Amino acid sequence: MSAVALLPRHGVGGGRVALRFASKSVETGVGESRLPLLSAPRVGMGQELRSGCQRAHGPGRGRRRPCPPNPASPAGCSLTLPTPHGGVSLPPGCSHAAQLHSAPAAADDPPGAVPRALPARRRLPCHCPSHQGSYCCPRRCSLRPSTPPSGPVLLCNPPFLTCSSLPALATLKPQAGLIVPQAVPSSQPSVAGAGEPMDLGELVGMTPEIIQKLQDKATVLTTERKKRGKTVPEELVKPEELSKYRQVASHVGLHSASIPGILALDLCPADTNKILTGGADKNVVVFDKSSEQILATLKGHTKKVTSVVFHPSQELVFSASPDATIRIWSVPNASCVQVVRAHESAVTGLSLHATGDYLLSSSDDQYWAFSDIQTGRVLTKVTDETSGCSLTCAQFHPDGLIFGTGTMDSQIKIWDLKERTNVANFPGHSGPITSIAFSENGYYLATAADDSSVKLWDLRKLKNFKTLQLDNNFEVKSLIFDQSGTYLALGGTDVQIYICKQWTEILHFTEHSGLTTGVAFGHHAKFIASTGMDRSLKFYSL
Repeated sequence: MSAVALLPRHGVGGGRVALRFASKSVETGVGESRLPLLSAPRVGMGQELRSGCQRAHGPGRGRRRPCPPNPASPAGCSLTLPTPHGGVSLPPGCSHAAQLHSAPAAADDPPGAVPRALPARRRLPCHCPSHQGSYCCPRRCSLRPSTPPSGPVLLCNPPFLTCSSLPALATLKPQAGLIVPQAVPSSQPSVAGAGEPMDLGELVGMTPEIIQKLQDKATVLTTERKKRGKTVPEELVKPEELSKYRQVASHVGLHSASIPGILALDLCPADTNKILTGGADKNVVVFDKSSEQILATLKGHTKKVTSVVFHPSQELVFSASPDATIRIWSVPNASCVQVVRAHESAVTGLSLHATGDYLLSSSDDQYWAFSDIQTGRVLTKVTDETSGCSLTCAQFHPDGLIFGTGTMDSQIKIWDLKERTNVANFPGHSGPITSIAFSENGYYLATAADDSSVKLWDLRKLKNFKTLQLDNNFEVKSLIFDQSGTYLALGGTDVQIYICKQWTEILHFTEHSGLTTGVAFGHHAKFIASTGMDRSLKFYSL
């Protein structure tokens, strides 16, 4: 089937964007790569196709038919596009009703080639704020902006076609047939699981200033990563040394013995001797590995604590719970400074943006939310209406412009944060997704589910290149790469450490008497930490 890939005119840094047919590569201004192509619609979607142009938007496989001549059209093709408000005839190259900013046809395209339109069910009239009261289409078609309808609104430069926000992952493109997720209407109040009203009317939205901050941070991080190149820190523990690690300490007094179980673990990026745990006893604990002392016990959640995150530069920690709240804590004061009420149901995942200013959260309520840690306000909240499924985990990509979520129905979804759209889906698991982790270089994604397997995905090629098939009934609850991206640790039925690229196991710990719920690397992998349902925090090293 012949098809074309349609890309916005705006590439990264204003780079050149070109359009080619399926047999050609696509140049995006961020490096040449193969992109998933949108399939052409079948006849019956409203297209009247002229012979000579059906290669661009014909259905293929013997179902093409020529369209009648149209002398008024310079390119000899009239493309009639039905919309929710009736059919609109557009001149060749028009990008308005189709909601596309396509590049001109290439020199080697057939005469009269016209980029095809998306199916009518995915299009609505344009309501781009910058074009109100004027023509949106650079080719001056007859369709003018009108009063925005309720429901999805697609902009002139639609989120589902942009690649400018993915400098590290220029190949990511949205899946065909995707419905743009909707932010929660600000007029709909909801009730949080903790029994207190959640004022969704305070949704601030992604302001241009916030988006610019995200982009600036990603640019800095990408530059730093390029400077580091592929070199591994000299201080990093070598595989032959790591393979000799054994348990050197075990602490069982951090959480209550009456309600056993440590459910979450994180290490402070600035000082990995500071350990953060969340327990079934509803408490958050900050522990110092060096002094073997509890620095703070943080109380306030009304249900168990299932996610914890350390701030990299401030003395703040974050926690999430099935009580539908996210709490921001001051460690020196051992007090809660903010309660973020972003969800109506259990919060299942928590990830801090690289700026240190924003939190990503996922929930059983099927939404992910992006919140400001200084104000505690929810900036945006989005769901995928085509899925209708609870989210089980969430994690930012190292550059912070995209992130991943796992779902109850075995899907891994990659999202563009600036545009708030689902740009790729990774199927293949069976059972709920239990954990996801990005490598530090941003190239790899590790995922685990209730299917006793860990899958490795190459984000440059959008493919599963390795599956670690574990023993039958092996559970995986935690996945993490070390800071250099050299090692991958998984915790569940027990603790296993793999060396990346070879993807071979070099360590295996079975010291926990219950399920392992968290695993983490110390600085330069000088030690490994793990937590479990036996309420113990364990350390492994030479």
